[in-house]
Amino acid sequence: RDFTHKVFSDASYGGLGGWSADFSFLWRLTRKTLEEAGFEMREIVISSSDPGIDGLHINPLEYIGALINLWLTLKCVIQLGPIDGGYILGLMADNTTALAWMSTASRTKNPLLQGLARLGAALLVCAAAYLTKCCPTHIPGVQNGAADALSRPHKERSGLDNSLDSVIATWSQLQTCRICLLPFKLPQTIAAVISSPPIGDQYDSITTSLLTLEPNFLPIGVRTWEFESTIYEN
Repeated sequence: RDFTHKVFSDASYGGLGGWSADFSFLWRLTRKTLEEAGFEMREIVISSSDPGIDGLHINPLEYIGALINLWLTLKCVIQLGPIDGGYILGLMADNTTALAWMSTASRTKNPLLQGLARLGAALLVCAAAYLTKCCPTHIPGVQNGAADALSRPHKERSGLDNSLDSVIATWSQLQTCRICLLPFKLPQTIAAVISSPPIGDQYDSITTSLLTLEPNFLPIGVRTWEFESTIYEN
């Protein structure tokens, strides 16, 4: 069977972004917000296009973007209720490593990734109660332009207008999507799991707690938000 719904995500060292025409949402988290939430981000060297060596590599960031999309999908599905034949989700991203972790990362020996991987595994177990099937699916980067644009925050002096309003205006797929304000506790909890991995069945309680959080959706047609990140304090 074909996917009934697709969600797209992408990451850069400047932030994360995601969207879905099927669920009518889009979101963006900037580097500044991720740092405030507790993520250790790699330093961006102005004189080079390459980031520093300390902090999160792009692959974990891509995985985090996919996890946020999975969480947001679950919240939408819970709100919408069952559909005939069930939900078959295409979890779309352009990073093959991050997508592979959806099925194999829970077995990683990398201490930096173990907590993040186990959280992802717990979220996937929860997803099985609401989704008929969840399919992490690779797409070429050239087909993931809208998510890529959302992941790259606006820079005043760059000469490139990548404000939220400009991104929505540029990508027609986003014009029927609602801006989704994510609860700050969502990225904050994910960052805490990376820095201080829980033990045992604590992952189940963390996942349950995450699913008590709520996204806030702005009306279709609203194309700006007072902050660069689509986030709210909860």
